[in-house]
Amino acid sequence: MDSNPVVFLHVPKTGGTTMNFILNHIYKMKFLWLRNDIILKQSNSTINEIDIFHRIPPEKRIKFKAFAGHKISPLIDQLPSHFKKLMLVRNPYEQIPSLYFHHQRNKSDSPAYKEVSSYATLDDFVKSESKYYPNPQVKSLFFDDLEILKNQDLMKEKIATLVADKIDICGTTEQFEDFLAIVSYELNWGRFSYQIKNQKPGTKSTVPEKLKVEITQRNGLDIFLYEQVAEKFQLLIEKHQSKRNFKARNTSSVLDKVINKIQQYKMASMANLELKKEVQLKSTFLKYFLK
Repeated sequence: MDSNPVVFLHVPKTGGTTMNFILNHIYKMKFLWLRNDIILKQSNSTINEIDIFHRIPPEKRIKFKAFAGHKISPLIDQLPSHFKKLMLVRNPYEQIPSLYFHHQRNKSDSPAYKEVSSYATLDDFVKSESKYYPNPQVKSLFFDDLEILKNQDLMKEKIATLVADKIDICGTTEQFEDFLAIVSYELNWGRFSYQIKNQKPGTKSTVPEKLKVEITQRNGLDIFLYEQVAEKFQLLIEKHQSKRNFKARNTSSVLDKVINKIQQYKMASMANLELKKEVQLKSTFLKYFLK
């Protein structure tokens, strides 16, 4: 039976490289990995992933049954409706350090590498502000309208709509094997083996609790995205458990731990903000009193 056509939104540092190798194995010559970094290395062109897609002649484009790449979310509204839309996200306490160390060890001429690698420490990066951070996962999905990120309520509506209505199968990096089990079942992939890609030994860093509070405070949209995906994915797992020939590791306990941690850091972040307000208020009072 033929595998169903797909488009995979590759959010950075979520297991996307491994997923792309799996797609290449399943779809072979009918898979197109939209990578602008290859073109950027060959010229000074500002071409992006969507440009690459549209520069392919339509008569050749229809031969592909799988597309993947960073910053290709507009394709979910441009491809035929029978294409299944896939996406992975990762809890920010792991994704943000992973993103930072990835750029530190892979320096190149791209703007993202130059920007992120300019920070001497993870602590500096977490406290920074740029087009790539904070909320790097949300920014990779809504890169074409970064101004809207300033409106948190509107942005949350867009995130909720994307997850609920536009993505067919979404999952978390923490439940990667369950995600693959559901995708394989839904898309008629059958059995296959794979290796974890782009995971370098010795680059993981234990993030201090204080820094996790800072990440929570400054990456509310990424946390909201993660929570929305986790909730939908848990429902997908429950839906598939009763089906014949469906096998999953059911790593919901892992997800529960992450969600509980997020709630803890949210509370700590709120307490931290209240403390800052109190200090600021006292400082203002003292300045007035000592005039």
